[in-house]
Amino acid sequence: MTKAKNLYGQNKTDFVKTSFQNKIDYMKALRDRWKKSGRRGNEYWPDTLESLKGWDDPEGGFHKWKSNSITRESSLKYGDLVKEFWKLQEEIAAIPSDGEDGPEIRRLKRENVRLATQVSAMIYEIMDYRDEIIRMDPANSFLKATPFPPAIPQAD
Repeated sequence: MTKAKNLYGQNKTDFVKTSFQNKIDYMKALRDRWKKSGRRGNEYWPDTLESLKGWDDPEGGFHKWKSNSITRESSLKYGDLVKEFWKLQEEIAAIPSDGEDGPEIRRLKRENVRLATQVSAMIYEIMDYRDEIIRMDPANSFLKATPFPPAIPQAD
């Protein structure tokens, strides 16, 4: 049973709007903290209007409500808060979760794959050139003096 159930008229509207605003304010503070740290934490984050509606933590000032009309963007009383909710959802989409790579890390990984592919292609070209030199001059002193691929120095 919701706490607002026994309220009527403007008292009920004010109560629900305050709870809705508290939830949005909490989400904004959480978004700011996550942006600063560069990662999303494990704190509760409602990702649907249904989960926002059912979020009930009276000690935190968050109360659930039953009416679906509250979470409609067309609502005259609550539409601005619904729009803020969706804006927050868009903003946190760019913040990676723990264990998830962010956009910059994903970009760097793609670049790493591209460079590794490029290096592999260059190695095959070098091997082809070496084979061609060996066919033309099997006793080439440079090729004998230069091992390929070069040995990678080992750390002590």
